[in-house]
Amino acid sequence: MTRVLLGAAALFLLISLSFWLFASWWWANLFFAVLIGFAMQLGAGPSFLAGAGSSFLSWFISMYWINAGNGGLLLQKMRAVLGLPFGSDTGVMLFIALLGALLGGLGFLLGQLGRDIATGPVDGRSKRRRRGRKRSAATFKL
Repeated sequence: MTRVLLGAAALFLLISLSFWLFASWWWANLFFAVLIGFAMQLGAGPSFLAGAGSSFLSWFISMYWINAGNGGLLLQKMRAVLGLPFGSDTGVMLFIALLGALLGGLGFLLGQLGRDIATGPVDGRSKRRRRGRKRSAATFKL
């Protein structure tokens, strides 16, 4: 559980910094999610939830901050361009945050699965990575 929270916190901080430094490049969310997902040793379910939760929170907070800074003009234009049926700014922010959550969760999962492909799956008992196949006693010749 602590690894999930640590991964989610790291992703949240990196996404928040990318919104501040890189002027809201959406692909920075995916890039950082893949990197942290590769670095953390989590299962498929916890990795998706950590990526989705931290990305949702980061995107929602950044959209709220941007909307408060420009008097709601950005969300009105996004609603008009995308043709969203939501009447409130909160609905548009939730929709965009859900898209960011999907992007972050899939990116985190992609990094975790890439690590499994590169180093082998995690052994359930010892939590160590195995390389190659296990050999049984019948494969050895005496």
